Amino acid sequence: MRTLETSRLILCDWTADDIGCEVFDISTIQYLLSAKNNYAVVLKENGTIIGTIGLNEDADNDPNTRNVGIRLLEPYRNKGLMSEALECVIQNAGEITDVLSYLWC
Repeated sequence: MRTLETSRLILCDWTADDIGCEVFDISTIQYLLSAKNNYAVVLKENGTIIGTIGLNEDADNDPNTRNVGIRLLEPYRNKGLMSEALECVIQNAGEITDVLSYLWC
């Protein structure tokens, strides 16, 4: 299990215990459990899951390209939280994927 941290967030792998959280329905969480490089976005201050962020393989199978997928619950938007999470994922992109030589934004 890989965990990334920012000043306000913990980005961690999804677990079976997360089924039933407010962010996604059960079928989506079941997908996230098996998907690589998709993280629950958790507030450090209280341990609440507020969203998800993922660095996913390119749909066209380009080995040097990744797509970023995000979702954040409405009450937590416009507070810079997802920007903070994205910056952390980009900084760790080489370690996360083991194949990235460049990440373009």
